[in-house]
Amino acid sequence: DRGGVLFMGRCASCHKMGSLGYEVGPDLATIKNAGREELLTHIVDPNREVDPNFVSYLVETKDGESALGIVVGESAASVTLRQPFGVETVIQRSDIARIQSQGKSTMPEGLEVELSQQQMADLIEYLLDSRSVN
Repeated sequence: DRGGVLFMGRCASCHKMGSLGYEVGPDLATIKNAGREELLTHIVDPNREVDPNFVSYLVETKDGESALGIVVGESAASVTLRQPFGVETVIQRSDIARIQSQGKSTMPEGLEVELSQQQMADLIEYLLDSRSVN
């Protein structure tokens, strides 16, 4: 239960697991076969190995606005970014001053600093527990 609370408070804004959360980062149901050490590595060092589908992009518009997220759609006319909580922002290409890959994950570094060892253990157990997929 403690791990579930941590997931909802720290991870669900960007990760989907079963019916919980949002699809910004990888679906965490896919990590069930990962071991504890591998999962801990991904949490502590989110940029060690980043799937190209989840690389963060910064889009700056001609009017000085900016948006950061993963690119989930592109056309000749627009770019669609997905941000935490599944918010999607469509930006017209004619409004874009610059689009640049950040070369890293949208997952913030330093999550482990905010969690005690017990909290990290609780979170990992929750993520690996097949019953936690709703």
